[in-house]
Amino acid sequence: MSVSHYLTRDDQLFESPKTLFGKIRTHRSGSCKKCFNLKTSGLVHLINGIRILAVNNRIKKPSTLERMARLKEKQVLSTTEYNTYRSAFTLLMKMKIAHHFLGKKEAPLPDNCIDLSRLTNSQKKELLHALEAVKVLQKKINKQYNVVWMNFFN
Repeated sequence: MSVSHYLTRDDQLFESPKTLFGKIRTHRSGSCKKCFNLKTSGLVHLINGIRILAVNNRIKKPSTLERMARLKEKQVLSTTEYNTYRSAFTLLMKMKIAHHFLGKKEAPLPDNCIDLSRLTNSQKKELLHALEAVKVLQKKINKQYNVVWMNFFN
């Protein structure tokens, strides 16, 4: 049993960022009727997936972008996968930083909750595309490293 199996199981404890019908999974909290946690519903899955691939390919780089580059060099990720995951990661990080920067005006401590009703159609489309990449990576990792019987220990 490798550490990858445990990391994969832990990643599966969190819901996929997209619903069965291709919508963004939202969480209602307080006054926010269409909130999406950018970190726990998007970034965590992407970072964990890349980390699992890196660990299994003896890549010790601390940065997610560096890990992706090394995975591409080792041909673990195709050029298309690399470009897709890199774009998704970059977009999600830009949204997180922008939200934190804007959040300082609205609240003393920024959070990772994005109110989808405040995004433009273009931003929602970009976010959906990035979350599709996250979902594809989750499926890839699950297919390679999930051990079904471990789910009984949750």
